[in-house]
Amino acid sequence: MKKHAYLAILALAAALAGTVALAGDHHHATKTLKEVMVGLGTEMTHLQEALWIEDLDKVNTAATAIAEHPHVGPAEKARIERVLGSGFTEFVQADRRVHDAAVRLAAAAEKRDVDEVVKELAEVQAGCVACHTSLRKRLTAP
Repeated sequence: MKKHAYLAILALAAALAGTVALAGDHHHATKTLKEVMVGLGTEMTHLQEALWIEDLDKVNTAATAIAEHPHVGPAEKARIERVLGSGFTEFVQADRRVHDAAVRLAAAAEKRDVDEVVKELAEVQAGCVACHTSLRKRLTAP
């Protein structure tokens, strides 16, 4: 049960936080917010598992996947903007915060700097949780 709760938090954090790039930001396939979040949760799990066994190459791969995750499609972006209204700016800022931290995390893993990896992982998680805490309920409401 604890593992499922932890994964839900990670998926949520990854989802709403900083890593929900909007269509048009990059050249990735478009997805729903839920699909993006599930993928981010999976990558957060991979990242954590890789860190536990000190496989910094896999940490780098997972952090890069988080930073370069698929984006929501135009219809989903419009839904998010409609639901959040003025809170949409907060959503975009959270996305950027998580993205930037994931990029720094990947770079730290590439440099084999475990202390920096742990620091940036905490930043990714903090960004995810902050966004989920303030925006998730509105975005998941029926």
